Order: sequence, then structure tokens, then C-alpha cells
Amino acid sequence: MYYPPHFAERTGHFFPEIADRTDAYTHAASNELKEWLLTLRRHGKRVFLLTSSFTDYGQTLLRRVLGADWEKYFDISIFRARKPLFFTDTLQPFTELVGDSAEDKPVEKLEDNGIYLHGNWVLFKSFLQKQTGKDNPKVLYFGDSITSDVLPTKRFSDWQTVAVMEEMQLEKPHADHWDVSDEEQALLSSRQWGSFFADHCPVCTQLTQTYWHRVLSENSALVIPHMNYITELPMNGVYKNCTFYPKFPMKK
Repeated sequence: MYYPPHFAERTGHFFPEIADRTDAYTHAASNELKEWLLTLRRHGKRVFLLTSSFTDYGQTLLRRVLGADWEKYFDISIFRARKPLFFTDTLQPFTELVGDSAEDKPVEKLEDNGIYLHGNWVLFKSFLQKQTGKDNPKVLYFGDSITSDVLPTKRFSDWQTVAVMEEMQLEKPHADHWDVSDEEQALLSSRQWGSFFADHCPVCTQLTQTYWHRVLSENSALVIPHMNYITELPMNGVYKNCTFYPKFPMKK
């Protein structure tokens, strides 16, 4: 069973395997992505980390993906956010991380470069208002879960979301851009159901959109196959009528 405290306890099957073979299950971020994050901060953008992972597990992955100095890429980091409850439970306070545990008393004020637990998007918006000096700061959030990231941000907050859907890496025209291993292809594809985004109607033979394509189109500002696609775009660019970037995924 997936039970987050098992990471510290080193029990079960999932967490001990991840702890012992982190490199086998993760990819290090590209230098381009790291520089992009730092450039955002240099340009005055507030960059934050929001994850439902426990701190021990999350920081293990962050050290692998971004390096031992992963904190320098973010203005503030939030673990155990309990998404999608982070966007619906507006009574949940933030708590501050001290060592490997959380203080019992809620945190009354968030600080720059802090690491926090729990919280909710309304309280976090107040922090962003103070940091930016704007009554309604715009938030562009990146997430890879339709149910935890894409849908709740659209339905319950005023954030815009970029959906990172790795399944797009198998589709034209993206498939020629990425070196996806056979093992990864087996995990990302389905022989029974075919494309995650589109298929050909057996009656009219025309290309039709799947249910998940519609969900992503209606609830995402942008859908990309990989974070590196974002690093190629100008920071002051305006993108209209372009939900799937760079192109609509087509079944091979």
C-alpha cells in the first residue's frame, strides 16, 4: 500500500525501491530548465513549489532532479499540500517545517525562502499579494495530474494551469523529438485503447478527440509533453488558441 510515512520507515515495496534506486526512476532536469527557473526569478517572477509529497520523499526527488541546491530555484516551497484539497479546503492552515517534523501551531505569516506544509490557495494568494504588491496576482501553475492539478485549479481557484502530459511524447509530431525508451513507451501507451488524445472513428474514419483531450482543452491554458518545451518560448510571448503546444498530438 502507498503510505507516505513508509519512506522514513523504509517499509513496503515502493518507497525503499525509490530511495535505493532514485536514478533509475527519475531524470535530472536539463540545464536549460534550471536556467529558465533562475531567469524567472531574476525577472521578478515569484517561483514556488507546490507538491502533495511528504518532505522526505519530495526532497529526495528534488535533489536528484535539480541538485542538492534545489531550494535556490524557488521563492517558497510547500509540501504535503493535499491536492486537490489545497484548492477546496480553505480552513487548512500552513505549518512550518522544523527539521523533519511540522510544528503543531499554524504559521500566521509565510516568509520568503521558507518551507511549509499543508495550507490552502486562499492563504497563499494573500502571501503573493504582499510579495507582488498586486491585488490580483496572476498565477501560472505547472502540473502533471489532471485530477489533482488541472481540474481543481480551474474549478476552485483563479490560477491558470499548464498541463504536462508525458503521453504526448509518443504522438506525432512529438515522437520524433524525444528519445523514449521501450520501457517508457510500454508505460505510456495502451495497445487496447490507443492514443490518449485522439483516435480515428471506425465509422466515419475521421480523427476524433478523446474524453481526456476535451478535459485538457477546457481546463488548461496550455498542454505540453515536457517542461523543456517551455524553455524554448520567450517569456513575454502571448499564446492564443494554442491549447496543445507546439501542435495537436496526432495518432501515429
